[in-house]
Amino acid sequence: MTAIRQFLWAEWKSILWGALLVLVMQGLEYGGWISGMEGRVLDAYQRRPFGWFETPEPPIVLVEIDDAAYQACMGGTSPMPPERIQWLLDSLFASVRPRTVGVDILTDSPQHNYGGLLQWQRTHAPTTVVWATPPLAQTSMVPAFPLWMIGREEELFVQPAKVLGQQPFEDGKLEQGESRNRWAVPVFPKDDDLRLRKFPREVHLVLDNKIEVGPTWAMKLAEVNRAEPSAGENDIPEVLIAFYKPIQARYSVSQLFECKQPAKPTAALAEFARVVTKDPGTIVLVGGTWATSGDFHYTPGGKLPGLEVNALALRAELKGERVHEPPRWMMVVLDFAVSIMIVLAFYRGTRVRAMMRNSARVVFVVFLLSRGLFSFGYIWLSWIGVVIGFAPHLLVEIYRKDPTVSEHSHH
Repeated sequence: MTAIRQFLWAEWKSILWGALLVLVMQGLEYGGWISGMEGRVLDAYQRRPFGWFETPEPPIVLVEIDDAAYQACMGGTSPMPPERIQWLLDSLFASVRPRTVGVDILTDSPQHNYGGLLQWQRTHAPTTVVWATPPLAQTSMVPAFPLWMIGREEELFVQPAKVLGQQPFEDGKLEQGESRNRWAVPVFPKDDDLRLRKFPREVHLVLDNKIEVGPTWAMKLAEVNRAEPSAGENDIPEVLIAFYKPIQARYSVSQLFECKQPAKPTAALAEFARVVTKDPGTIVLVGGTWATSGDFHYTPGGKLPGLEVNALALRAELKGERVHEPPRWMMVVLDFAVSIMIVLAFYRGTRVRAMMRNSARVVFVVFLLSRGLFSFGYIWLSWIGVVIGFAPHLLVEIYRKDPTVSEHSHH
């Protein structure tokens, strides 16, 4: 106890500086001032396998309506004519029945009749179709700083637009009674540095003056595709999108069909069918990636179409790559522990180089701890700001040391 009292008495100013620094860094993180720096570290983390071992790739297949297909095959207008969408689905799934199909194409035009598309699934059982519903309105509710410090999270409220020409029902259904038509809203919330990294698993849906919690489009696809939900998943709010590894099975509509009238399938369509039937749990995502669609988003992997972002989020969900931050109080404790270790690195030191080496060792150990927590789905990055914030204080400590003390004076 005497040694501890001596340490506290000798270094109380440094300890006080560390405590204040931790609180300031929490405030800066709340305001997004250090998000760019933390985001780059997170990007570096995710360029390696999420856990200690890489897990198998889930069976996801992309079908992209590219620029050529948008003009030649789909009519070159948005929203697309329903008969063109139905032609595409009929042609893709004439001989294959994947377990789940996701369609990310606008179907909210009051001038079109979507009755045929609503009935399409019934002739293609047992396939379940999850239609993407664009958000008509979207609001993000950020808690006040004191509430954020005790664990309150930001909440996203979304009012869905019409899908297949009608208002969606509750529980992700499009029709009353039994139906394999489902709907969900794709959302793309960005970090404070305007890049998309973490993808929400659930949002608050505003339906007929009622609010219910529902999965986002990618999460709904995973939900209807698997036999039963994963245990303990509902308390984890986000998945982390791994942009370092793109989806391998992807086809463009112009690659699958010659769209001169009448449209003809190419040899690539047979390969598509083989890939889809290889695994009974295959999920096929169909959507637009043409340049003027307006559905592109900045990510650490570059500017990507929304269809691909959702496919990557779906892959992360199926692989169990869910992330959350530790409780805020725990992050404060961890950050304060980092500051104490840095102070200890300088305590009773006389050799400047030795103290700097000790500080570097502390930073390295903290980095390994942070990376280890990330492998288990926990994101702790606020230590970066604490380490950087201690730099001015360390310079003062070095200045206070006797510069006449030689590195070799004790030999």
